[in-house]
Amino acid sequence: MNVTIAQIKSLLDALPANAIGKKRPIVAHIIAEWADTDLLEHLQRPSARDRNNQAKRLKRLARHAAALASELTAISPGSRFKIARALVRSEQVFDPDVSDQARELSAMPEHLNNIQKAAVAAMRPIGTETLRGKTVVAYLILQDLAAIFEYATGQTASRRVRGKDHAESGRDYGPFYDFAREAWRTIFRSDRALRGALKHWASARRKYKEASPCVVNIAMAHPQWRIYPNRRT
Repeated sequence: MNVTIAQIKSLLDALPANAIGKKRPIVAHIIAEWADTDLLEHLQRPSARDRNNQAKRLKRLARHAAALASELTAISPGSRFKIARALVRSEQVFDPDVSDQARELSAMPEHLNNIQKAAVAAMRPIGTETLRGKTVVAYLILQDLAAIFEYATGQTASRRVRGKDHAESGRDYGPFYDFAREAWRTIFRSDRALRGALKHWASARRKYKEASPCVVNIAMAHPQWRIYPNRRT
């Protein structure tokens, strides 16, 4: 996603000025790079239909792998040898050794069973993969924004909500909220869905204990920016 210089300036201005200090030019580079890479990847995540299709393919793979493993186990040694001999002939191997091919066929059921188990495991969502559609996209974006915010300010990114004794009770506020709100307006042209996204993000972050590596990845890709000047390479 291409962001303009004006949009980057707005995002920088949304950060606490007293905290960002001399990092402002580097943070501008980080935001631009993030928008072109990680953010674009998040926004182009497969749709729910694509994910369902992949799950169906994994299910078929698991079923066929198990069936083939069962059939290979059930055939007689003589039939297995005939298959091995046919495979060797089809490969036109000079001075073929049928026994080697037969041993590979004998070991194949175990390999197919492992594939079946791996395919079943791949169908189970883990961590934030349990989140659906727009929720996971928003979560990933907020994770990245939190990493950028924490690098830029040295403060912990967290969700803050006004208490019951405040005139704006129940509303989000705080430095990270200000930064995320400006980002939401830049990305989605509206901050209408931000409150719900922040609620999900804060809950999932506590549950999964995950942190975005986006700033570290950008630092490794662009050592000339000296994002971590005191870190040994």
